[in-house]
Amino acid sequence: MTKLIFFLGLLFVFLIPPFQKPDENRHYYQSYALSRFNFSCQKDAQGTIFLPLPTSVYNFPQVLKYSELAHTPPVKFFRSQFGWYPRPTTDPIIQATDWCSWSFIGYLPAAIGLALGHPFGSLLIQFYLARLVTFLVFFAGLLFGLRLTPKPYRSWLFFFSLLPMTLHQAGAISYDSLQLAMVPLIFAYLLNFLAKTPPAPLTRLPLGFILSLLIFVIAKPAFIPFLFLIFLIPYHLKRHLWLTFILCTVLIIPFLRPLVYRDIHPGVNPALQLSVITKDPLYFVGTLTRSFQLDAQNNLEGMVGTLGWLDYGFSYTFYAVAFLVFGYLLARSSRSLVLIPSRVLWLLSLVIFGTVITIYSSLYLTWSLVGDSLIVGVQGRYFLPLIPFLGIWLAQLIARIYHFPKLRQLTLILFSLWLIYQVVASIYLRYYDYSHYGVNEPNFPNSSVPLTQDNYQLAIPGTRAKGIGFAYQLADEFASWIPFRYQLKNADCTRTLRRGYLHFADHLSNTTYQEEVRPFWIENGAYCLVIESLLPVQSPALKFSPLYLTPSLTE
Repeated sequence: MTKLIFFLGLLFVFLIPPFQKPDENRHYYQSYALSRFNFSCQKDAQGTIFLPLPTSVYNFPQVLKYSELAHTPPVKFFRSQFGWYPRPTTDPIIQATDWCSWSFIGYLPAAIGLALGHPFGSLLIQFYLARLVTFLVFFAGLLFGLRLTPKPYRSWLFFFSLLPMTLHQAGAISYDSLQLAMVPLIFAYLLNFLAKTPPAPLTRLPLGFILSLLIFVIAKPAFIPFLFLIFLIPYHLKRHLWLTFILCTVLIIPFLRPLVYRDIHPGVNPALQLSVITKDPLYFVGTLTRSFQLDAQNNLEGMVGTLGWLDYGFSYTFYAVAFLVFGYLLARSSRSLVLIPSRVLWLLSLVIFGTVITIYSSLYLTWSLVGDSLIVGVQGRYFLPLIPFLGIWLAQLIARIYHFPKLRQLTLILFSLWLIYQVVASIYLRYYDYSHYGVNEPNFPNSSVPLTQDNYQLAIPGTRAKGIGFAYQLADEFASWIPFRYQLKNADCTRTLRRGYLHFADHLSNTTYQEEVRPFWIENGAYCLVIESLLPVQSPALKFSPLYLTPSLTE
């Protein structure tokens, strides 16, 4: 099986054209800078964040026309584009202001490959050597992990390593490969800890496990919940485990510094987004739940394999076979494994689901508009490292359901309620959810109301409405990057009926937008709409035109 993994890995290294993996051009920049001993981005006197790169290196992705291929499957890569691409004798250093994302640790394998290729004087040779080294690091981690893993559980590592998405990223110039290489090691150590029944006291902490965890988390800090696995070490001095956990957490903090160098898109403000989460946690929970549900299919397909710049993949038959194999491994593991203590199962649950939440939360902070009702930027490949651990967790859960009749009955009841909910929700959304029925575009008068006036008395013609929305207009189009919060209240502004954030997503015209509100019964036509900015408004040109609530559907 390892020979098949090695062969497929080489295919993903050499068969996919250069820079045709997610963000590989930017990861290439950071890896090349590291290969020349530039460990992080620099800042000039004007405050501009940059990487010092040779001009030929900076232009290399565009020379290969990577952007014409990315996201456009009809465009093909011609074999004539392969060439030596020598570095010019005169190659001035420029300030590349592209994205500076994570710490240098994740880029070490690619940087080593680029450094090894430097004597050849060929940019293309350097590129493919970087890909090859990243894959070899992953493959070495897999072989070492297989040696340590108890034989009945090795199938989970084979399944994880044979997934096309794993091999696709293991052979990419990215920080993914180093993190993926740590997965077999952490998995193997963990199973060895759990196999001790009762746990045998250890005379020393397993430094290999702790080092693997540190590299794993530093490569992608969103996986910080994995540090809780330290408490599964069967060590006789528990206070040493707490000290180890605290020390590892402290060691990770310096590697979070490059996060401040990320390009922040207009409308993205991590500090404001954090205030939304802390001051309105229920709204964030709803956003998290809604995003997870909408992303479910894409994430599942992405964990199996959505290749290139996530613009092509496999047939549904292929995905179905992958999930059938996963189900077979679950059934086999649940029959053969020994039940672990409940506290261990709970801790493993915290690690798995805590990681999912931190991945979504990090992208809500750094990639989503302030107050957005959806979390954007999440990809299925982010969850690849969870697969072996999720398999063991599910197998333990299935084994418990099989062994304990009361738990089996509770599972049947919960499944029945979930099935009823899904059927009713599907029918309701199709026929009885009026929130997206359509909002009529109002005629705005020429006069405008200053933004400082944040309470608007509104009258709605008609009687009861099941779904409503309101339209608003901005005098300045740049105001769309200012986050606003709205509250729809009763006539005297004492009771909040609906609340949320303006998203500037549904354009009615150039600077006119509409906001659809979750449906509720309207008892009368007088309402109060409160609009407040989350940022100090500095320009008097930022004004709302008078706002109107417009019923979507009345009876």
